[in-house]
Amino acid sequence: MSDTCKQDEDRGCGFHITIGCDETMVENWKDTGLPLIKELKRYYEMLQGNCTSCGFLAAVISAAWTDETAGTSYLSFSSGTGKWGIQLYNANRSPFKNWVTSKLCLNAASQIQFAHSSDSGEIWPGIWEKAYAAYLLGLIGTTANPVDTFAWSSVPWSQNVKPLTDLTGKSYQIKPTSSYTATAIYNLIASRCSGGSGGGLTTPLIAWTAPTRPAGSPLSLSHNYAILGTLVNGSSRYIVLRDPVGGSDPAVPAQPSVTWKGINIGITSDGIFALSQDNFKAWYAGLAYY
Repeated sequence: MSDTCKQDEDRGCGFHITIGCDETMVENWKDTGLPLIKELKRYYEMLQGNCTSCGFLAAVISAAWTDETAGTSYLSFSSGTGKWGIQLYNANRSPFKNWVTSKLCLNAASQIQFAHSSDSGEIWPGIWEKAYAAYLLGLIGTTANPVDTFAWSSVPWSQNVKPLTDLTGKSYQIKPTSSYTATAIYNLIASRCSGGSGGGLTTPLIAWTAPTRPAGSPLSLSHNYAILGTLVNGSSRYIVLRDPVGGSDPAVPAQPSVTWKGINIGITSDGIFALSQDNFKAWYAGLAYY
C-alpha cells in the first residue's frame, strides 16, 4: 500500500510489538512556517496521522490533559530559531532535550502527513512526534545540530508502556485487564485521579486493545487510547478516554449525557468517550500504570 502505514483494517496499531511505516511512503520534508503553539498544548488537539505512532500520541494526549488540568509539566520544551528541544527521558530515566528543526513530512496536498493539530495554525503535535521518532532511531539533536530529516519509514514505533516511560521518566507497568475485576481496574485508575473516583488523572495513563475483537466492541484493534479519568453517573462508573485518531467517537453503548471536567461527553465528534468499567475490562487488553 502506498502513502499509508502498516495498520489493520480499522486503523489499529501494533500490539506488544514495534512497527514501522510502509517502505513506499513519500517523505516530503518541508518547513510549514507555522508556530509551534498558538496558546496551549491542548489534549484534544493532537490527531494521529498516517503512521502507527498511537502509543506515543496517546501518552502525549494524557500528559497534555494532566498538564492542563492538574498542573503537571510533562510536555516540557525549549525553543530556538526554527528549532525546538523536546524533553524526553533516556534508558537511565534521565531527562534530556532532543532538538529538532521545524521541518515536517507533508503529503501531496501540502498537509502534515503524520501527527498534527486540529488547529491548523500550529505544529506542536508533529514536533513532539518527530522528536520521539528521531530518538527511537538513535538520533539525538543538539541546539547546534538539531535533527532535520530522517527515514520516517524506518522508525521502530513502540507501544504500551515504553512511550509513557520515555515521555515522563516514570517506570510504568503493564496491567492486563484479564488479571483484574472491572471494579479493581476502575479503582486502579481512580487512584491516579484528583479526588479519587470521578476525578481527572494527575498521572498520564493509556490503555490498548487486542488484535482480535471482543464480542460487541466497536473499538479499533491493536490500538492505544489516552485515559483522561473516571466518571460517576448515579450508580454507574465509567472511564473517560480519547482516541488519538480523533474524529467520530466509537459507537459506545449507554454513554452518559453529562458534562465532565468541562467536556460534553454526549458530543460524538471529538474522539472523547466514556466507557463503563465492565466494557473497559471486556474490550481493552491492558493499561500502562504507574
